[in-house]
Amino acid sequence: MSDAADLTKPYPNLFAGDVDWTCGAGWYPLLRRLFDQLEPMAAEARVSFPDRPLHVVQVKQKLGGLRVYVLGGAAEPVREKLLALIREAEEEAERTCELCGQPGSMRELRGYYTPRCDAHAWRGAQAKTSKRHLRSIDAGAG
Repeated sequence: MSDAADLTKPYPNLFAGDVDWTCGAGWYPLLRRLFDQLEPMAAEARVSFPDRPLHVVQVKQKLGGLRVYVLGGAAEPVREKLLALIREAEEEAERTCELCGQPGSMRELRGYYTPRCDAHAWRGAQAKTSKRHLRSIDAGAG
């Protein structure tokens, strides 16, 4: 699966509409595992709360961590399990490179926090740095 739209297709109960999606593809495998567990819960909740179906509204990277936001109705035991599963995925993401999915650790890249493996520890910092700043670095290196 190459992008977030492809990632959501196997989960019709979880993704009923548009989702605000801003995280790297390195987290897609752990999100697939999470959604595999949440999909039957969403299907069950849809029967109990047809007017407020349980669904994902946002998946993003915030302050270096994965955040998965859901809305809708669910019985309390189901909601507790759902939130515990989301917390587990968020904790796993903190140790997973957001770019490639390999084991990583939290890195500070020019004021931004993101989990990265050693191979990607610098990648992405350039995207968050102005071109002018990069030119000044290049000029100073010569």
